Formats: sequence, C-alpha cells, structure tokens
Amino acid sequence: MEKIQELLCDLLYEREISEIKEFISKTDDAVLLHMTAYNYNWDNGLEVAESIIANPVCDAGTALMIFELAEGYEYLLGEECVSDRQFLKMLKEKLESGSFTQNIRYVPELDRMQKYRLKKILPDISALFLDGTSGEEIEIVTV
Repeated sequence: MEKIQELLCDLLYEREISEIKEFISKTDDAVLLHMTAYNYNWDNGLEVAESIIANPVCDAGTALMIFELAEGYEYLLGEECVSDRQFLKMLKEKLESGSFTQNIRYVPELDRMQKYRLKKILPDISALFLDGTSGEEIEIVTV
C-alpha cells in the first residue's frame, strides 16, 4: 500500500494535469483509477475525471464516485449551485446505459431523506444512484 501511496502522491501533487491525463490513459488498473479519482483535488477542474471515465477499464463504482464528488446528486435534485451540468448529464447517461463494468463496490453517501427526495423528484431513478454498485470492496489509499 505504501508504494501505491507514493505513486499517487507523485502523480497528483508533483505532475501537471497533462501528465496525469497521460498516465490515466495508459493504465489498465481499475483500482488505481478508483484511488486516483478519490484522491484528486476536485478544485483543479474535471479534466482528470473526464480522462478517468474515458479509460476503458473505468468501473461503474469509480464513475459513480466521480458523479457524487462532482455534485451529481445536487444536479439530480435540480440545485442551482452545480458547476458543470453537461459533464454530469453525460456521466449520468453513461452510468444508466451500463457502459461500465461493475467490479468495484461503491455506495453513495446518501441519507434516508436524500434518497426520499430523489425518489420523489425522479420516480424512475436507477437503483444504481440510490444503492450504489456491487463488486469488491477495496481499501482506499489516501494521500
């Protein structure tokens, strides 16, 4: 785990966005993509997130986590504060279409009231957005 932590530190804190994107495009490790998305500084924009979901090995668990971290649930609830609606719309459609494998477990951090509001506003919402993805629970390395 220490080696992965060092790799993520170097990648996310010592490299330019273009270098991070190049690394992401070349990796075939879905777990590493998941950890990169988790540790990424979201104040730096969505370029890295876009690269992660474009990678063919990106998992639905990772894509759903990105959706949540990028204010996707606020988007679904119609809140005005959401910054990139086009990205969230595209990601929502990809998640709903089953474009990703489901090997990594991810459960969004929604309380009962949030789930209730989502079901009320969007009665046909996919269970994926409420209950998360199935798959292997992975230990996240944080940097």
